Amino acid sequence: MKLAGLLLPLLLAACGNQPEHVAGPFWLTSPEVRNDTALFRCIDGSSSCARDDFLPGPIVFAAGGDARHVVIARHPRDNSLGSEQTNWNKTEYFWFARLPTEMRGWGANPETVHGPLNEAEFEADKEQLSLPEFTVVLEDLDRSDKF
Repeated sequence: MKLAGLLLPLLLAACGNQPEHVAGPFWLTSPEVRNDTALFRCIDGSSSCARDDFLPGPIVFAAGGDARHVVIARHPRDNSLGSEQTNWNKTEYFWFARLPTEMRGWGANPETVHGPLNEAEFEADKEQLSLPEFTVVLEDLDRSDKF
């Protein structure tokens, strides 16, 4: 079991899916492809992320957190053209308050997620609530599916 815990970070790094810690049990990672990155709740660290325990869906490219809040920015996907493509020109913002019982998983303990917000709405909430900065920003996403 210890060997698996040691090998997982190496395997993830080799695939370009290195988990990035945001705050508390929250990590930015993807199960397989870097462009499927989402915010995951990983109860026992980055090696314990459940595949269905994420919010919001891809492509999350920035996140940040402190003792009170978590903030997320993503480029949404659009399948109006018949195939799911990422809209790299649009950014949606989300935030939620951290809870004392956040270790139980989304389904058992759903936070109230605010969003998607546009930039102006997010900046207003950020100023009013003193939301944290984005401390994790992914620069290595594949943008080959541009509109």
